[in-house]
Amino acid sequence: MPLNIINKPLYIVLGLLFVAFNLCAWSVSDNYLGNQTPSFSPRNLGMGNTGVFDTFSPMSVALNPANLTMMQGKVGLSAGGLFTRNEDNRSLPLYNSFDTFIDDATYSSNINVFDDYGFAGYGKMKFDSFIAGLGFHYMPVINFKGTYDEEIRNNNGSNDDGYPPILAINKIDNNGRINALGLSMAGGMQINDEAEVHIGATLDMLSGKSEMEKSITWSDWSVQQSLAATSTSHKNVLPDSLYTNNADLSGSQIKLGADIKINNHFGIGLSYAAKAEFDRKSITRSVFGPDTVLVITDSIVKDKYVMPSRLRVGLNYQPQNIMKTYFNAEVEYVKWTDISKTFDDSWDLHVGVEHTVMNRFPLRLGFQSQTEWQAIPDYALLATNGKPSLTGTKVITPAITAGSSFSVAKNVVIDMGLSFSWREYQAVDMFRDSYYNDSNYHTGGFFLWPNTHILLVDRGWDNPDKVRESFTQFSTGITWTW
Repeated sequence: MPLNIINKPLYIVLGLLFVAFNLCAWSVSDNYLGNQTPSFSPRNLGMGNTGVFDTFSPMSVALNPANLTMMQGKVGLSAGGLFTRNEDNRSLPLYNSFDTFIDDATYSSNINVFDDYGFAGYGKMKFDSFIAGLGFHYMPVINFKGTYDEEIRNNNGSNDDGYPPILAINKIDNNGRINALGLSMAGGMQINDEAEVHIGATLDMLSGKSEMEKSITWSDWSVQQSLAATSTSHKNVLPDSLYTNNADLSGSQIKLGADIKINNHFGIGLSYAAKAEFDRKSITRSVFGPDTVLVITDSIVKDKYVMPSRLRVGLNYQPQNIMKTYFNAEVEYVKWTDISKTFDDSWDLHVGVEHTVMNRFPLRLGFQSQTEWQAIPDYALLATNGKPSLTGTKVITPAITAGSSFSVAKNVVIDMGLSFSWREYQAVDMFRDSYYNDSNYHTGGFFLWPNTHILLVDRGWDNPDKVRESFTQFSTGITWTW
């Protein structure tokens, strides 16, 4: 095979990876439950995150273990990466002097980058009309990553093309993930020349950690103003704040699945992921105060981390076209009440189509709509089972997807998938406005705010933020089958 035939598509993949690495983050709002990781199969992602009935990608066995004995080859390996770009824009309501709503004023905009990787493999054998197979995979299932930066400025004017000085820097840095090391086994029976039945099971060993760091740091300009205001003592009275919460997580989850191939044109898939609940031990530290008088508080919080049960049903249709076409339609029931009775269960929709042009170049399109809950824990109200009291915000996230693939050698395929999703919701301000009232730390009144009539009060649900987020996810992977 000429080298230029291989090099050209490889350059395309490398270019897309370069773009992905310079784009890409997960939402900072989901630090308690984490972000559910989509399919690591680029083919499935490009088709609306479907794959409950799939014969191509070893990664889809993580969704439905019955897919294992439906794979086209006897042995297969797949490795892939998922790159996620999150744009987070937060705004607050703006009112005039007559308390009339004017518009939402954006006060913070963040764009960040993260990446995740996974791999899967399988092997199967056929004994007359019976098929048996074993598979494995290792991939993230929950991601806690998220970063946030916010500049706090005073209400000074912008004369001489200048900006008001920065008073403080707010930061949130979340890290960690839950990884799944899964072992799958499946069996299938060939009924006739077209019909088949497959069942499978997966045991996922889950392990990982979550790390949260939330800080407020006063700027050098603010510290200088503080020293000037305390000319007799020359002490900085402005307290920095640092809160950390680190937890280790480990547990297991069982998945069951079934596939029914009715004929060469219709197939039905079913998968069930059982509820996973395991202990979470969080070590928290709070550091508050100026350098001269630091107050450090350490504590240990024990509660339960819960992954809700999920039931997915899907249909695969392959019409009798000259050019090969696959159509997937799936619905997934997520039992969010496993986490809290205050939540509502949801039905998610996944639809995707693949059309092969000239029998060699697949084009994929898809759509999905998912419902998520952003949980807000109250550790002061622990129940008898150790769980904190939870409130939450229901968020619906639609997405459009696309993808394609090409062969680089015999039985070696590179897939690419792209997803764009968006959501809008309300949230309480993550940093209390009253913290920046310097008169709380000094008896001489304001020294950071030129307008002494400003009223710094905490905003609650009566005056929440409006959050607009968009996610751009790019997935690429290589699959070898024999």
